[in-house]
Amino acid sequence: MNLPASIKKITTKVPTCRSDQKTSDVREYLLKNMAKFETVNYIYVLTRSNRLKGVISIQELFSRSPDSHITVSYTHLTLPTKRIV
Repeated sequence: MNLPASIKKITTKVPTCRSDQKTSDVREYLLKNMAKFETVNYIYVLTRSNRLKGVISIQELFSRSPDSHITVSYTHLTLPTKRIV
């Protein structure tokens, strides 16, 4: 299949977590699994049904108290209806 270059670059090898996880647990997960990810700029926060709830930067993750829980404001993402060239 001949896919556009932008589609070929999409990856699922990114760090994810849930908002009910403690910051310390997410940090530990990230450090133990770093080599498995293609990118580690952000951690993608998922709902229980594996939908994207939001993102948290690595800097923000490590600046929070280890005992706090992951919190993000809800992010509503939509795909463009027109192809962008």
